[in-house]
Amino acid sequence: YATLEINQEDYPQLWSWLERQHKMYSRGTLPDARRDLLIDLGVVFDRQEAAWWEFYDKLCNYAEKYGTTLVPKRWRKDPSLGTWVGRQRQHFHAG
Repeated sequence: YATLEINQEDYPQLWSWLERQHKMYSRGTLPDARRDLLIDLGVVFDRQEAAWWEFYDKLCNYAEKYGTTLVPKRWRKDPSLGTWVGRQRQHFHAG
């Protein structure tokens, strides 16, 4: 799950344009074809979704390395991963 990050100071016009695209997306006025092209470039319209996939990728890497998805809650290498995994389990058990 890729994200396209534009530095506002280096590319102020592009950054402003992307902000307008985000607003159009939020209002439902961004044409689907444009949305799809931007997504193909790595533009993320749902930052929460992007964050979820980022943690999922981290969990996959953890599982590949350690053979389990039982990440310690306070894992020193990445404490936020253990917290995220715990939250996912809570959501699952809550239904």
